[in-house]
Amino acid sequence: MSENEPLADTHGSPAYALTGAERRYIRSGDPGGESKTNMEARIKTKINRLGYRIDHLLADIFLLHANDYLTEESWKDGWVGLLGFDEYPVQPSTRRKRAPELTDFEEPSNDSEIVEACRMASDTETDIGRPMSSTKEFGRDIGELARKLSLAPGEMDEDEVLQDIAYGFLEGLYFDHRPAGLGDQLMQQRQKYMNEIISTLQKQLEHELTYDREWAEWEREWRVQGDLWDEHRTAMISRLREILNEAPEPIAPRRSMSEFRSRVLEKRGDTDSQETGVNERGIDCRDLLFVLIDNSIESDYPVGSSGHWGDFQAQHGPAEQFEPEEFIQYDRVVTLVEECRILERNVLYRHCQTDADRIQGKKARGLDALDVFSAIHNSKSAISSKQIARDIGSETSYQGQVTQICTDLASREWEQRPVLAGSKDGWELTAYGRLLAECMFDGSQSVLMRTFGPAVSTDLIIQAATEIDEDLS
Repeated sequence: MSENEPLADTHGSPAYALTGAERRYIRSGDPGGESKTNMEARIKTKINRLGYRIDHLLADIFLLHANDYLTEESWKDGWVGLLGFDEYPVQPSTRRKRAPELTDFEEPSNDSEIVEACRMASDTETDIGRPMSSTKEFGRDIGELARKLSLAPGEMDEDEVLQDIAYGFLEGLYFDHRPAGLGDQLMQQRQKYMNEIISTLQKQLEHELTYDREWAEWEREWRVQGDLWDEHRTAMISRLREILNEAPEPIAPRRSMSEFRSRVLEKRGDTDSQETGVNERGIDCRDLLFVLIDNSIESDYPVGSSGHWGDFQAQHGPAEQFEPEEFIQYDRVVTLVEECRILERNVLYRHCQTDADRIQGKKARGLDALDVFSAIHNSKSAISSKQIARDIGSETSYQGQVTQICTDLASREWEQRPVLAGSKDGWELTAYGRLLAECMFDGSQSVLMRTFGPAVSTDLIIQAATEIDEDLS
């Protein structure tokens, strides 16, 4: 190693690694509290020290190995961690198999689990591409490191550089540890091992090519199936639109704004609220399809998610045998709209969107209405203004504001859709208020784009619609 070591950090160790601020700047371009010029200079210094950094690492490893510090007794836990069974404060990007039970080295390591991960392919559920054992991934990481660092200087061919590195890697891995001075015996051993390596590499290549061909065929079939299912989904949405157009009012598909405008002007005159009313009562065919799908399958995924769609394909496939017309039938669609109260869900969802914004923006002398509404939602029974103020944090300071906000939410500003009922001695949510609270606090806004999904009970939908006299007939 060169005697001209780079400058050391405050602990006396060479300052090789990128700092958190430098990493953040490289990723986002945000220099934080420093100038970009200074950050670029710091990073340039770190780049110039990469050679020292690797040289220093190699020298440390050679020194530790030469003095028996990298033995089974002293290095095993470090080796296990290097293969990806450990967790670090800054976890490197890797796809190596991880065994959670091996992250605490105070307990005995499960050697069979480690051996299996080094010998067998790693878990590929979240991986892209060919599965690899932990040791193979370690070797690939070393190769990828060398590939990223290497350049082809002058007239030298890049492939030649990489081939030299690969050959040198094999030399170091298999031969350089053997004692020198054995003459012909060493040459014969070298030839023997090299032939074995070539044979092993050839077998590995053939194995991976077989996997690649099988994987490519699977991917091709997967894409064909995906395209066909996409066609089925388009056909089902189209058929839903036809059915909703055939059904009696107010069941109708949602129309474009130009269609709304011409329809409203023709029937009732130029009135914005009327045009909005038509829009609110239109059914989104895509959302309706999600509900139909949910009623036909068992799935743990959110309605409308890719996992939910995947379960539908699995339970109704293969795609070549699926008939969209048989799945989307007039009576079934109209019955579902009525039983699940899809129209009410549409309208109430839009009301909740509006009222959620109103509550979030409402204040009374410095007190947020959202805090008051949340406290009532969290209470299991009617709760007084005094108790609400105490829960929020100051009984004496907030009691008057709490009563003012609750009175507004119960009537004054919310006459059409009150979310509270009661008096200062006891406030509770109305049915519509419970629906609004589910929308705001309980994650009941479904993956469905414009409606409450099946997670919101139909009984609550009926109660809320009846309470605010939402007439959809």
